[in-house]
Amino acid sequence: SSKPDAAMRLMKYLAGADSARLRAQTAGQVPIRAAVADAMRTECRTNHQCAFDRFFYSQFLAIAAKSVVMPATPEARVMWPPYTKALTAIIRRNARIRDALSEADWEISRYIGACAGGSTRAGGAR
Repeated sequence: SSKPDAAMRLMKYLAGADSARLRAQTAGQVPIRAAVADAMRTECRTNHQCAFDRFFYSQFLAIAAKSVVMPATPEARVMWPPYTKALTAIIRRNARIRDALSEADWEISRYIGACAGGSTRAGGAR
């Protein structure tokens, strides 16, 4: 940057609580800072149109607490499309969860088999 001091101030602001709250209230970005989420929850006691409820942050944060972070390496990214397709099928087409995830599992097994230079699991049935 031609203005490193300004760039550093911007980065600090974007990583801070004020920015997190603003993004959560106006853009629908889930607040990952506990202090921001707690303050927004408290606001909902008196304001039933609060962003925390309107954007379903409670549900997102409950799921995040039980989630496993997926790596972002190129090797791991090959796993994302099958799960994206499964979620899309479940949400948009009301597909059975077991069927959609079985399809994703089959596709991932094919990727792994191809990467390992071997065959996929026994049967290879979809």
